[in-house]
Amino acid sequence: IDSTSGDRVRMITYYVISRCLVVFHLREEDFFSSRLKAYREGRMACYHILRKYNEGSYGRMAQQFGQSMRTILYFCHRCDDLLSLPQFNRSFIDRYNLLESDTLNFIAKLNIKSNENSQNTGSAT
Repeated sequence: IDSTSGDRVRMITYYVISRCLVVFHLREEDFFSSRLKAYREGRMACYHILRKYNEGSYGRMAQQFGQSMRTILYFCHRCDDLLSLPQFNRSFIDRYNLLESDTLNFIAKLNIKSNENSQNTGSAT
């Protein structure tokens, strides 16, 4: 995949959201607006994973999700709290870990493709 950093960030963001819909059993049309706990937890997991692996700013994530920067910041910290007490949050943590694992696999595949493309480009010159 020959892409700029911005394209890569967008691809990872779309991937995390699409996998979140599956892992948390959510409907796409309600994902950004529903106040149900499952949707809030799904979005929270996305914010946390994107912040952790995409190194996105809170402001950019707020734009992408149509939320305030304060909301993104709050839910990233809230996710840290939930992850620190696994005995009380088993269901959330199991889904979070699956989403995180899938995301890491996706990022690894992007890195492999990127390395292959750079090697092919380098050997062509």
